[in-house]
Amino acid sequence: MIVSSSPEDRMALASALEGHPCPQHWATSLQESLDQVERTPPRVVICDANLPDGSWRDLWDHLQFLPDPPVFLVMETNADERLWAEVLNVGGYDVLVKPFDVFEVFQVVRQACHTSSTPH
Repeated sequence: MIVSSSPEDRMALASALEGHPCPQHWATSLQESLDQVERTPPRVVICDANLPDGSWRDLWDHLQFLPDPPVFLVMETNADERLWAEVLNVGGYDVLVKPFDVFEVFQVVRQACHTSSTPH
């Protein structure tokens, strides 16, 4: 699941993940993502650091109550050391820096999908 209110993110990620085997669902807000999670829990989440109605951390906290929480990536234009440390310290998988490097995004998400399908 990709969570961002930015149409530019959607276009860039759709391009970067073209042909990727991991299912791609889109949500534009925290609430919309929570509604989708209730219907179909995702294996991998790519979440914008800032959402119109919350932040990546709000979504992260909700997802930790799932029996099998998804692999979680955060995307941000100004990803600083503080954000990287926070994401990794809570158990997030990675931070994707915008603008996206198509090859990097494809490889990171491929690895995240592989990680999500391996027993913990």
